[in-house]
Amino acid sequence: MKSAIKRGLSKSASSLPSIVIEIKKRRLHFTSKTLTKTYPVAVGKASTPTPQGNWTIVSKAMNPGGAFGARWMRLSVPWGGYGIHGTNNPKSIGKAASHGCVRMYNKDVIEIYPLTPVGTPVTIVNSLPVKHTHNPQYAQAPIRIRFPAGRHSLKISK
Repeated sequence: MKSAIKRGLSKSASSLPSIVIEIKKRRLHFTSKTLTKTYPVAVGKASTPTPQGNWTIVSKAMNPGGAFGARWMRLSVPWGGYGIHGTNNPKSIGKAASHGCVRMYNKDVIEIYPLTPVGTPVTIVNSLPVKHTHNPQYAQAPIRIRFPAGRHSLKISK
């Protein structure tokens, strides 16, 4: 087993980058050891929606041409031929304009292509949950009440 790992025949899931696509915001979030970045994308039209779910990259092609632009990365969706690719129509980015694929600007797909090996997990969701973070600026300061000697209650009136 050690020799297989040395030869690079075995790759752990933790060493792979991850891609999360938000359909509603038309964003692709790419995370790897060397790059964490969000890109604008085009997604499927209402009549040909981008398939939501957990997929993987199953094949890749450089310079596929035409509507696929500079790069193509096929997804493991068991029906149809869905993928992440460049475009020959950059005005479509940021819109629901495709037949279900995820379109990127060519410069963006060229950037992530060499960092995205076959097997990379791709999660496609309508939208991500909102992150609620604690902002001290809006925190309620503690209230201290001092009772006069002998009093143990406070009357509150409107």
